[in-house]
Formats: sequence, C-alpha cells, structure tokens
Amino acid sequence: MAITFWGRKGDKPTLDAVAFLKVHGYRANRMLDVDATPPAGDDAAQLGKSGIAPDGNGRWPAPLFLTPRGGLAGFRERAWMEFLDIGKGRSG
Repeated sequence: MAITFWGRKGDKPTLDAVAFLKVHGYRANRMLDVDATPPAGDDAAQLGKSGIAPDGNGRWPAPLFLTPRGGLAGFRERAWMEFLDIGKGRSG
C-alpha cells in the first residue's frame, strides 16, 4: 500500500501537515488534492476503517494521511506525533 497524503490548496492545516512531515523526515508516495482527486475504492475503504469519511455533502476533511497502519484526518500535531511514533525513542 502506498502512503498517500491528500490536502486542500491554500488550507492552513494542510500546509502545517506538509511542514510537519518534512521536518520529521516523512513523505508520502502520493500527494493529491482532496477536492480534485478524492479518496476512492480501497483508499476510501481503508480511511473508513480508521473512522474517516466525507461529510454529508461528500466533502472529505483535509489533510488526510493514509499509511498501512491506518489513516489520520485533520492536523493535530500531537495526534500525528503519536500515530507516527515520533519522540518515543525508537531502538534498533
């Protein structure tokens, strides 16, 4: 499964999430515009398993980040740090 990031052009949470990923050395295999190329098929199903879905008007939240571990919606730095195990002193 490819790691996919969907964002919304000019959206502050999207810009914050992109900066966060860059600072922490993470990147997505695919960077897509959530309005032009919304999640579909397996991607939408995987996001659904993480409790993420479009609103009643069919609009997906942004940013979205989908990995083999699951998905995240919106940008809250603490949640992203925990999801990506940043700052937990990985050994190995």
